[in-house]
Amino acid sequence: MGAAYYRLDDLDRALDAMDYALVIDENFTAAHFDRGRILEEKEDYQEAIKAFEAAIDTDEPSGYTYYRMGVCQQALGLEAEALVSLKHATKLDEDLDEAWIELAIIHGENNRLFEGIQHAKKALSLDPDNPDYYLVAYDLYMQLGLLLEAEKMLKMVLKTLRIEEPSGLLDYAKSLLEMNQIDAAHSVLRMGLERYPDSPEMWAIYCGFLYAIQEMTLAQQHLNEALQRYGSSFSTHLLLHYPKLGEDPEITGELNKHLPQA
Repeated sequence: MGAAYYRLDDLDRALDAMDYALVIDENFTAAHFDRGRILEEKEDYQEAIKAFEAAIDTDEPSGYTYYRMGVCQQALGLEAEALVSLKHATKLDEDLDEAWIELAIIHGENNRLFEGIQHAKKALSLDPDNPDYYLVAYDLYMQLGLLLEAEKMLKMVLKTLRIEEPSGLLDYAKSLLEMNQIDAAHSVLRMGLERYPDSPEMWAIYCGFLYAIQEMTLAQQHLNEALQRYGSSFSTHLLLHYPKLGEDPEITGELNKHLPQA
């Protein structure tokens, strides 16, 4: 019943059901683990860790349980403890790609970049179609100054995303910006322009992005070139994706010059 409530996203009832299951059988390992997942979902990481520890105590420990515990420890800023848990996770389950990539991230944050790269490569060997793993590797290579390798990783991000529409690339670029990955977002959209060189929408997405990150000279160049190529079709896409640009009199002045004449 608790599992059913969890699937329905009714976390409070799911937690009540798990608690009742553990009153009946305090050694019910799956209930301890699922209780930890529910508490993790509720962002009660301290209690989630206790639940995962209880799951470990009641049965032969699994790598995935240690992995989930490590994620909660990271969320609490317990980096040393998270490192121990994640290493133990990979020891118990060498094929646990999620734990390898979390180790790569931790090593990167601690400037242990070569170790981070090795862990990212291990994760990618286990799940070569995961764009997030290539993005972690990209960030590590960028920090090392290995720009060619970083560029390869970013190309693999685009390949594994399998995005067929320019708007999908924009959504991904926005998610990168939320992670403060400005250079990665810029490169993704630049590669998108290479993929869709004749798309007025892709030109509009890239041009608007340049304005958004204050690359004014480059943005102006792309605006002028796109207007020469596509005219009002480009303008429509630009204002659709970046409506605030319509409040800039300089930009609207340029757009109006290319409106169809009545």
